[in-house]
Amino acid sequence: MALKEGRCPNCGSILNLDSHAEKGHCLFCDAVFANKTAFEIAQDPSGYEFPNEPQPKYEGPSLQPGHGSTASRAGGQKKKKAAPVDTAGQSSAQEAKRKPRKAPPKAYVHRDPIKLPDTKLPPAFRRKLIIAFIAVVLLIAGISTPLIITRDNVRAELLASLPDYTPFDVDPDTAAVIRQLDNSYLIVVSPEAINEADMISLFKGFAEERAEIRGFDQDDFRRVYRAVTVKVITPDGGYLLARPNSPETLESGTDIVPIR
Repeated sequence: MALKEGRCPNCGSILNLDSHAEKGHCLFCDAVFANKTAFEIAQDPSGYEFPNEPQPKYEGPSLQPGHGSTASRAGGQKKKKAAPVDTAGQSSAQEAKRKPRKAPPKAYVHRDPIKLPDTKLPPAFRRKLIIAFIAVVLLIAGISTPLIITRDNVRAELLASLPDYTPFDVDPDTAAVIRQLDNSYLIVVSPEAINEADMISLFKGFAEERAEIRGFDQDDFRRVYRAVTVKVITPDGGYLLARPNSPETLESGTDIVPIR
């Protein structure tokens, strides 16, 4: 079977038709036409007007390529009847080839029930755990509470004495704050600019007052000055003096860091 391009004489659709068949069928508009006419239109469609008229539904034998084309070419010759098939013999042969299905395995059933471990703690052990937990909490509270009370008392004294050694006017309640558990970090806000000498004077005054309140030896540089940090914030920046390395670097201002 050879296919050839043609056009439907009714709607103009391009179709692939059997070149040896007499008639064709358009799947788009349902028109039935002579293939010869469709081939001629496909070669030169310029002078042909497609009417595009409604067509009755085609219910005859298929005119599509590969479906009934032999009957169209032979002028409606009757198809030969197929030889009867011995379906009974085929069924017997297929049943003979089938293998019997195996029975599904039986579900496994554990003979002895599985026992889960007992996760409940004995009452005596639970009581011991509770007592131990309470003891730890009381121990922590007993250690931390005195430290916090001491910190707060020392902090209040340091803030109250701050105007005594600060080289500028300061309100301890609004312009100063002390941090760390050992009250070693002082932050002060100054309304005016200060110089490095003022910064050293403030640092030494705070460190010495703190050492006196806590009962430190004033000659112990490490405990009096080495553990202290003072930060002063001014309108143009300020200074930070943190943990000076030695008495010489403290007095010379080497340990002072400007804040910009």
